[in-house]
Amino acid sequence: MVQYVHTTFFQRCMKKYIVFAISIIVISLAFAGCNVDKPKEVTLQDAEIAGRFTVPKEAQNIHFQIETEPAAVFARFTIPEEQEQAFIDTLGTNNQTINYFGQQNAIIDTKTAFLWWQPVQLYEKKLIQKKEQGFEWNVVLGKTIEESSQNLVTIYLYNYEQK
Repeated sequence: MVQYVHTTFFQRCMKKYIVFAISIIVISLAFAGCNVDKPKEVTLQDAEIAGRFTVPKEAQNIHFQIETEPAAVFARFTIPEEQEQAFIDTLGTNNQTINYFGQQNAIIDTKTAFLWWQPVQLYEKKLIQKKEQGFEWNVVLGKTIEESSQNLVTIYLYNYEQK
């Protein structure tokens, strides 16, 4: 005995539609990511160029972020205390550091979402600020409680283009 199953026109169309939709999804997933420009991984060298500074070879605990709008570079690293003056000299600020006593400062006052951005934890802070042809350097040097016994200095930079 042959059993005949009767399907309506609507049921046949729905089956074809579902098969077609699944085919489109499978093809889309197969080609996902093809010919898509992936963002370039940002390197420390990119941050140094954009922020117009050089991280010393002895630096440890290096963190950085490049922002595009407005163009800015955030960076933090730790160096041996004896390298502090050499780093300051690379900035070309004629060794002009200012002791920090709570005055307004771009680094201290700037809030970010970066967990590593915590310049308020420094003590014995020194500030360096420099402006030159549409660009501003803001540097804070200091120590954290943990670093004081290790003769290390932490440096925060917030360098950006002025418009």
